[in-house]
Amino acid sequence: MKGRKIILLILKLLVSLFLLYTLISRIGYKTILDSVKGISPLIIISSSVIYILATYVSAVRWRLLTFSKLPTGRFFILYMIGSFFNTILPGIIGGDAVKAYYLYRETGNPGISMASVFMDRYVGFISLMLIALLALPFGLTYIKGTEIEYLFPLVVIAFVAGSIGFFRLRVGSGIKILREFYSFFDAYKNIRETKPLIIKTLLLSGIIQLMGMLSVFLIAAGLNAPVPLLSILLFIPIIVTVSMLPLSISGLGIREAGFVILFGKIGIRPEVAMSISLLWFVSVVLGSLPGFLFYALYRKK
Repeated sequence: MKGRKIILLILKLLVSLFLLYTLISRIGYKTILDSVKGISPLIIISSSVIYILATYVSAVRWRLLTFSKLPTGRFFILYMIGSFFNTILPGIIGGDAVKAYYLYRETGNPGISMASVFMDRYVGFISLMLIALLALPFGLTYIKGTEIEYLFPLVVIAFVAGSIGFFRLRVGSGIKILREFYSFFDAYKNIRETKPLIIKTLLLSGIIQLMGMLSVFLIAAGLNAPVPLLSILLFIPIIVTVSMLPLSISGLGIREAGFVILFGKIGIRPEVAMSISLLWFVSVVLGSLPGFLFYALYRKK
């Protein structure tokens, strides 16, 4: 099992390196460096601060999903630890698994620990889709006549179908592992506050996603790139969705290709689009670094 995990990690690394090499060789590393040099470090720091604030809001959302009386600060620490593992050490130890494990250590409830981590991701993805759907009628001109015009509805349909199959039909419940996984979500069925809870967490998720998009907007403005906010609202959900596929290391390469292709539709030069993507990733990495300190202190405790 460990050997298989290492092989998958190597394959993901190769995918990221191949995509990055292909993009850089076609665009030219000098043009990318010239583009990056024009940004103020304050923009990157501001973007990292926004990421940390968004992580705190994520911790508030996660706390609601656990029905826990633990302080929000505790969830923030665990969320930062998970962020560190997801961003800095991708593929070695999953950040979500770390969060679930430490929450189990705190609460002694393995079911709600696993279910809440999954629901945290799930609700976040719903809000991402909703933002894109709301922006779609106003930004349709950006993708009109392209393959993206048809790809996005297919992604939404697949997500809805998967949700129905998972939560309603419980596909694969005859398999022991899936049956145990499904049982984790029974906690949400037995609590009257589930529907108001989902509404609250969706609103928080919308704030979290918009904060991430604000970071992209700031970085684009710092590079003097004429990127309309509406295009960010429409393109970022698509890019994030594709980057979430477990094909590369932290989405590296896939995310940059998405930026180059999509923002190229509105006239953004390839080196600028790639610079925005790379600088956004750098700001996330910097914002995740406090998670290492929290991990060291938490593990020692």
